[in-house]
Amino acid sequence: MTAREGYRRLAFGSCADAFKLLFREEPPTQREIEEMDLFCVSAVKQSKAGGLELSFFNRFEALDRLAELERMEEADRDGPPPFYSALVMGAQAIAGKEEAEDHAPS
Repeated sequence: MTAREGYRRLAFGSCADAFKLLFREEPPTQREIEEMDLFCVSAVKQSKAGGLELSFFNRFEALDRLAELERMEEADRDGPPPFYSALVMGAQAIAGKEEAEDHAPS
């Protein structure tokens, strides 16, 4: 699974199995837990009274990360940003000037 797939699953995936787990009358079997899709759950705590507390990953943060990945991919497709291009051209110009000075007759 790629990072993009993971963030997409966190942002848009179902939490139905997590809620089924939370509201069960009886504890689930090991097999039932293994069959549940609990990808969106970040933590599970059991209280002293026996109840469960589930914490979920932040969907908005996952959406933000997806958007950032898309911006980065778009920038890669479009080439380097203008400021970066200017830095590279300046460095090449300086390197070319220094090279010309090294070969100039004294």
